[in-house]
Amino acid sequence: MKAPVTETLKDLIDELGPSARAAYAAEAAAAGDLVVIAVPLKLVNDMPVEELAGKVVLDTNNYMSWRDGHFPVIDSGEKTVHELRQEQLPTSKVAKAFTHIQAPRLFSAARPAGDPKRLALSVSSDYPEAVEIVTRLYDQFGFDTVDNAR
Repeated sequence: MKAPVTETLKDLIDELGPSARAAYAAEAAAAGDLVVIAVPLKLVNDMPVEELAGKVVLDTNNYMSWRDGHFPVIDSGEKTVHELRQEQLPTSKVAKAFTHIQAPRLFSAARPAGDPKRLALSVSSDYPEAVEIVTRLYDQFGFDTVDNAR
């Protein structure tokens, strides 16, 4: 029997402070209006589809065959990683975001709007409202946006 998630993550929750809490994937998905997923790609979906329905889902995963295994549908170019993830979450508004920057660089490379050294991060989505949300997040983090759909 698995230990409750609140027990296994107690020390981390305590360290993060009073706003932190632990939950299983379905509970976390149900709680948010905007959900970030940072999990390796799988051909068989194990994400909480029902709890993510209607929500903007930021997929931060990069497909890495050495970690995820080879997926012929992607390796052949038949589908992109984004297309596969959108199929796995058919009632969500998936956006590929934050896929080409390491977390520590989010802080060290950030620049204010108008700075000539400000970098741009890309976003890919079939949903303009998802691109708009990512664009606002990127701006708050200190980056411009390149919309791959345009």
